[in-house]
Amino acid sequence: MSHSFYNFLHLTGIFLVLLSLGAIALHTLNGGTRNFLARKWIAAIHGTGLIVIFVAGFGLMARLNMVGQGVWPTWVLIKLGVWLALGLMPVLLYRKPKYSAYWGLLTFILASTAAWTAINKPFLN
Repeated sequence: MSHSFYNFLHLTGIFLVLLSLGAIALHTLNGGTRNFLARKWIAAIHGTGLIVIFVAGFGLMARLNMVGQGVWPTWVLIKLGVWLALGLMPVLLYRKPKYSAYWGLLTFILASTAAWTAINKPFLN
């Protein structure tokens, strides 16, 4: 598959994750708890987005001939860290709902950091 296809998939996964996190943040900001009708759908969207990001990200790495090269560049490790943090964000939103606005801001900062890192590829080894 082409680089542009993997790029499209990667962005689609990112949109799914951000959509689900925004929904959870809004729900918890309005006093909602873990038990609500759309929880399974939101969780499915979040999980699907994470899987799509992961698979498409490694597809992009393969297109850049980075798979099997040994140590990954630091920018890839930063993006993996952001991916893990966004994957854990629902736990923070549900456990500490009074900080949902801050978790939402952190989500924005993490997503922006990942975008900047992908575009500029700093810390090349």
